Amino acid sequence: MQNSVSRRRFLQLSAVTATGALVVACGGAPAAAPAAEDAAPAAAAGSGGEAAAAAGSGQYREAPMLTELVNAGSLPPVDERLPVAPRTIPVVEEIGEYGGTWFRAAVGPGDAGTIGNRLSYENLLRWTEDGGGVIPNIAESYEVNEDATEFTFTLREGMKWSDGEPFTADDYLF
Repeated sequence: MQNSVSRRRFLQLSAVTATGALVVACGGAPAAAPAAEDAAPAAAAGSGGEAAAAAGSGQYREAPMLTELVNAGSLPPVDERLPVAPRTIPVVEEIGEYGGTWFRAAVGPGDAGTIGNRLSYENLLRWTEDGGGVIPNIAESYEVNEDATEFTFTLREGMKWSDGEPFTADDYLF
């Protein structure tokens, strides 16, 4: 019985081993626990997401950095920045906390499309959380005619650009 490894099998195993080593090497160190002086203000402000409560009616939350800008008067309250019926993402596991280290899947120049199209895009429609379908995003709703040659989108009322200007259908025509 011969225990030789073909060149093809050797290259496959080498590629898998190298990929595994790369993944482990790029994992980074675990985030350090906050120092005692950092923990005291957080404890005084409340637990977890409560520290991020937004100015205004308190119905929506925002990053603490944005709350500071609201308190300084350089940014309108979160309720004034959101559309009438904002799209919210359902909580799958738990509500996260602001801060820490972000570990992401896009790690190189070839991932530019992932960053632009998945992490920072705002299109009329978007993928469902599990990637199995399409749902409205900027559009509040949409209709498709019988032969799928005509699509009618209804935009969310109150959508705005980052400078506060209203977002309209004319912006899509541009």
